Amino acid sequence: MVRSSPRRSILVLDAMKNSQAGFTIIEMAMVMVIIGLIVGFGASLIGPLSIRAKRIESTEMVNAGAEAIIGHATASQGVLPTTAQFPGIIKKRNDAWIRPIQYVYDAALADGNPTTGDLCTRKTTRITLRQCADAACSASVMVANVAFLVLSGGENFNNQTAGTLAVNGATVIDVYQNGVGNVDGYPTDLNRAEPYDDIVQWATLDELRNKIGCRSPLLSVLNNELPPGRLTSPYSAAVYVDGGVPFAAGGEYLWCVETPIGAMPSGLNFRNHTDTGNIGFDTDGSVLAESSAVWTRSDHILINGTPTSAGSFLLTVWVRDNSNPGSDAACASGVNLDNCTSRSFVLTINP
Repeated sequence: MVRSSPRRSILVLDAMKNSQAGFTIIEMAMVMVIIGLIVGFGASLIGPLSIRAKRIESTEMVNAGAEAIIGHATASQGVLPTTAQFPGIIKKRNDAWIRPIQYVYDAALADGNPTTGDLCTRKTTRITLRQCADAACSASVMVANVAFLVLSGGENFNNQTAGTLAVNGATVIDVYQNGVGNVDGYPTDLNRAEPYDDIVQWATLDELRNKIGCRSPLLSVLNNELPPGRLTSPYSAAVYVDGGVPFAAGGEYLWCVETPIGAMPSGLNFRNHTDTGNIGFDTDGSVLAESSAVWTRSDHILINGTPTSAGSFLLTVWVRDNSNPGSDAACASGVNLDNCTSRSFVLTINP
């Protein structure tokens, strides 16, 4: 039997006591420093994470507002909501910073008036957007024919783009890259140039036409052919058009007829819808500016008379609308802002 010495027992007890002892002051200090660092680091993230969360939330609100506008236009056959209607179609009127969401749009697309047009009949809008890469907007990308914008002023509470506006004249709106410094394109709320942080969503006319299902052409001649006639027998026909933005009075469209010789077939008359004036003829309707006297205002073309020459006659009917009020360039011009269309026919006069 082995017996432990008294000294050995004392050493074992001392070891057991040491193993049960708590942290030393140095160890406690190190733990507190580590905890402080963790808490400090976490606190430093609270601000940026909060801003990021609000920015994501506001972005979703702006996108939802744009979708609500598209939904309204779809249900309203191509008509945008007005300033008064906008708050009623969006679920949340304010962004995450409790600031109103702004809505900018072409007023002609929201009035429901056929003579000013809608999304499915207009060729252009009065809003152009510039995407700017610097404060001077010296490096920019132009986006033409914007139908509407929806935006939040961001976390600085400063709307730097535009306020709710029904645009009635040609307008350019600048949208900057996030963080571009020293800008304030809308000093009405806060006149304070600073880094840009607005959240903006927009849609062009072509994008909306596709989204709301505008399947028909902007302007189209409805006739596919003209009925044949007979020599020395009375002839009667009409050519109709659909779509576009009609003139308010004096005839809804401008018409002309193109033939190889610039004249009508012998014995036939091409008249305006009231049968009070002749439709103009030319050898090339595509090159005629809107100011040309060849164009004749009318709702449709009446063709009547008694043919005096037999044969097949090639003719092309040209028509243009009032999508852009004022005098525009020729239909074939790249700068023409009106809707133009044409349809070629072979008019057969039998012996």
